[in-house]
Amino acid sequence: MKIIGQAGEKMLIEWGKPIKLRTSIIIERENKRMVTEQVEGLVKGLKAEYIFKEKQGKTEFSLMHSFDAKIPIIGRLIEFFLLVFLKKMAYNTLNRIKERVEK
Repeated sequence: MKIIGQAGEKMLIEWGKPIKLRTSIIIERENKRMVTEQVEGLVKGLKAEYIFKEKQGKTEFSLMHSFDAKIPIIGRLIEFFLLVFLKKMAYNTLNRIKERVEK
């Protein structure tokens, strides 16, 4: 991952091999929230929101994805498969965070 630019709470990163992706990231520390959007690459327009909430002395973490393929006819199929993949990726991400925090 490489930071391309940064200003305040917003940064632009480039990542991925062999296909390069560019992602806009906004980190709202005060709101305990991070918002990302793919601005270049295979899944341009893919958005994610990471929300952290303190709850009974613990941290509750939510991750939401949204994507609109905007491709006639097969767009909905692409969205379906991408969201299935993202659900699995979110599950794995949350488990890895949990494993690291509970060590």
